[in-house]
Amino acid sequence: MKERYVKHMLVTSLIAAIVIFSSGVMIGWMFDNLRTNEVLNIIKNNELNSESYSIEQTFLENIDNVDCTIMTPRIETISKELGEVGQELQRYGSISDFRKSDFDYLKRKYFLMEIKFYNLIYKYKETCEGEYTPILYFYKVDDDTSKTQGYILDEFVRRYNDDTENENGETKHGKIVVLSIDGQYDKDPLIKTIMSTYEINPEKLPALIIDYDTIRHGLVDREELENIFNIA
Repeated sequence: MKERYVKHMLVTSLIAAIVIFSSGVMIGWMFDNLRTNEVLNIIKNNELNSESYSIEQTFLENIDNVDCTIMTPRIETISKELGEVGQELQRYGSISDFRKSDFDYLKRKYFLMEIKFYNLIYKYKETCEGEYTPILYFYKVDDDTSKTQGYILDEFVRRYNDDTENENGETKHGKIVVLSIDGQYDKDPLIKTIMSTYEINPEKLPALIIDYDTIRHGLVDREELENIFNIA
């Protein structure tokens, strides 16, 4: 009788454990699915905005009527959306293994969107000089120096962008846009091409490309950034 009771308890415990484990897996899958869909929706919207901006810019150039007051809000919207995607990907970086392929797709898509935006800013700057300055920031995942560089850039850009106007409302300078890319990401040749063009070693990160032609390897502190941007 006692043996039957013990056996029954073991079977019951095993069934309960299986049910709890299965429930946890299902809940995890549901959350991962929601996370992936959320990021994908932002990406799709950003792609549409980028394409719309590019077509609009070409149209205005063709009729010789480029107006920076029209183009600037579009650039700001695309930049904001890219920031949201980056934050979401960072938050969901620990996504479950069975969603890794989707997460990797989103990550690659995000990097390509950043490069596309980098190119859009280049064309934008040809007409609307001084409005935006891009920084391509190549980092190494789980690297303390790269993390420190990220913190320095976040703080510097926040202060710089908040201080774009004089007290009388006149513009002092444009704004900085930081585009962060995993410098050791090996699943898209475009990233390797860019790093090779600028002679950036993926083993010696972080690295910055500032305004298309100023290159810095290793940690760049706030003082050096101030010198580059001529901040007294």
